[in-house]
Amino acid sequence: MSLRDTIEAARREAEKAGNLPARAAKGQGDKVGGQSETGASEKRGGFSRRSASRAKPTREAARGVRVVNSAKVRSGQQSESGRSESEMSREERRELRRRQRDRDDRRESAIQILCRNDPAYRRGSRLWWILVGVCFVLTFGATALSGGEAGSEHPHAFAYVSMIVLAYVVLIAAAIYYLIKVRPIRNSTRDLVGGMSEKKVLQILERDAEEARKRDAAKAEAKAAKKAARKARREQHK
Repeated sequence: MSLRDTIEAARREAEKAGNLPARAAKGQGDKVGGQSETGASEKRGGFSRRSASRAKPTREAARGVRVVNSAKVRSGQQSESGRSESEMSREERRELRRRQRDRDDRRESAIQILCRNDPAYRRGSRLWWILVGVCFVLTFGATALSGGEAGSEHPHAFAYVSMIVLAYVVLIAAAIYYLIKVRPIRNSTRDLVGGMSEKKVLQILERDAEEARKRDAAKAEAKAAKKAARKARREQHK
């Protein structure tokens, strides 16, 4: 018997006695262990995997690279090429300021439109203008009553002083009313427009322009109808 046969016979006897595990059990255990290790590695790999959208640059941009901020471009603080105002030429600065003025004008027009369409703002603004008008009427009335000469011997001195005092009271009341009622509505509208995009602001302006065209067309039709009615009446009288 060769040495190899002797070793195999001794291994079989040891397996029968229970001193060594069976080969199949060992292979199955190795397989299960391999699967568990593979599953754990897959789990670790799946847990540590991140999407490309969450990736961040590991280094800052180089000095020669200009980072373009879309918010700064819209606000006019930066050009589309990424240069700041101090790095621009005179023509570029002039063009940038012109675009910024146009942007401010569009937003101011949008504020006016939204305030005009707000019933609370319209009521408050109307009452404020009435108070201001009363103040001017009292002031001009007092000046006309005194004839340009204010003195204690003037026959209308008491009426003059009373109208001036009343004009000041009305003016103060108008200022307080504006600060309490009118200005908060306008400030809230300004904040609302300030948070809008340029597309939204343009939509407000275009909608108002379309409504204005419709009103003008309706007025023109009404005027043409009145003119036709007058012409028809004249022809009937003939």
